[in-house]
Amino acid sequence: MRHPIVCGIDGSKESCLAARVAAELARTLGRGLVLAHATDDPPTFPYGDARLRELQRRSATHAANRLVEDVAAALPTIGLETRIMFGDPGEALDALCRDREASLLVLGTRGRSPLRASLTARLAGAGECPVVAVSPDAAERFLRAQHSGDAVVRGVDDAGESTRALHLAGELANAA
Repeated sequence: MRHPIVCGIDGSKESCLAARVAAELARTLGRGLVLAHATDDPPTFPYGDARLRELQRRSATHAANRLVEDVAAALPTIGLETRIMFGDPGEALDALCRDREASLLVLGTRGRSPLRASLTARLAGAGECPVVAVSPDAAERFLRAQHSGDAVVRGVDDAGESTRALHLAGELANAA
């Protein structure tokens, strides 16, 4: 998959809308989409019982797979890959973007975690690729605009990520 778009999801309405935006961006730009969910991997108590840890991981993986499959089922047919990761969502998404040389990371602005907004801000400020923070209102406007041919607008500063984002915005405008 050539420089896919990565979308972090947590099952919230906001992340589902962000996934729809990410899917539309992937379709328009001819890129693959990676739907990713990071789940906690707490140590077992007491004493780090390996059997109990494996049962917890299986349960978490099963729930995460259901969540990702439900979100994926609501998206248009595109080159889609799903990833379930354990650990801190910010670190996991940043590592995934680096590993896959992602062209873009798409996240909702609110999620199930009270730290979700700070996660989006943290990745936007220090991530390896441009980040699109999608609010519910922005998602609805974007999805309507995609069907009406409205313009793409992007603010730019002198950071390297902004240049990458500008090139991506240009590709999106040319594809529209």
